[in-house]
Amino acid sequence: ALVNVLGAFGQGKTRRAACDMLARVILEVAAEHRPLDGFKVTVVDDGEGTIYVTSNDPVRLTAMLLRCQREEREMSLADVAQRMGGAARSAYAQYEQGRREPSIGKLQELLAAVAPELTLAIIPRTARVIPRHEAVDDDQEMEALLRDPIPANAAAFRAKGRTKARHTG
Repeated sequence: ALVNVLGAFGQGKTRRAACDMLARVILEVAAEHRPLDGFKVTVVDDGEGTIYVTSNDPVRLTAMLLRCQREEREMSLADVAQRMGGAARSAYAQYEQGRREPSIGKLQELLAAVAPELTLAIIPRTARVIPRHEAVDDDQEMEALLRDPIPANAAAFRAKGRTKARHTG
């Protein structure tokens, strides 16, 4: 199980074991920067190739994401501040340390500075993200997805027998 955006990888003899290992690795990364203090993550594998990571502290999880992305790109706080139009380094650092909770607009701005290829997406908890390498069967399905993605996606997967009821808590 791999979550590139957090720089975390877990493996095991089963998918569940890999997800458990991934959760432990994410917690280890979090603990490198400050005590866990009750911070928990849940890793869920939908069985179809998508991994969901949730937390009892989404602000801290977001802070981890920002820090991991900045460090992966070997950017300093000054580099990020410059990309954000000369904002103070300490302002960005507060988000990265979890001391400030970003609004949705601010989170998009922060991501654009440290990881422009990432975007914020609001999806149903039961949705399956289609990997880029997975082909769509035909032009009609693609047109339906482009017109109205959520109902078309659900209908396509129901038709293929790929939907499952799941609860991520």
